[in-house]
Amino acid sequence: MYQLFMVGAKLLGVYQIISGLLEAFMMVNSAAAPYGTQLAIACFVNLSSGTVLAFFTGVVAKGLRVPEQPADQTPSLSYRPALQIGIVLLGLYQLMTVLPRLIVRLDDFSGQTVWTRRPFDIVGQDFIGFVAALILVIFAHRIAGLLERVSRQASDPDTI
Repeated sequence: MYQLFMVGAKLLGVYQIISGLLEAFMMVNSAAAPYGTQLAIACFVNLSSGTVLAFFTGVVAKGLRVPEQPADQTPSLSYRPALQIGIVLLGLYQLMTVLPRLIVRLDDFSGQTVWTRRPFDIVGQDFIGFVAALILVIFAHRIAGLLERVSRQASDPDTI
């Protein structure tokens, strides 16, 4: 499962780097001048997070406590660990997608508090997406266990 995580995280890192480069190209475009600060922040976050995921994947794997596979063991793909790694990768993808927008939103926090009527308008869906991504990454083991348990109960005809 370690190799699966490494491949998925590296691919996500490459995706983030490409997104950052596209945002850098948009900053150079004269039509995007009013959004320069927001694009610069999003570009920086995408490029830095993509670089970390693509080139320092081992550090990220240790930080997320992805278990390493011994060198003498042949890679195998079993249901529960694959599901768990998939949930972590989905959480990382969601985190990397929403993080630039959330940082831009927090950067303009004082301007937003003047023009909003409800607290949800300030935090918005970016904050909810950030929290959901953290839940996926932190509780991937428990979510995988819940999904496995529900799947096992649904496939057992005696429990219906």
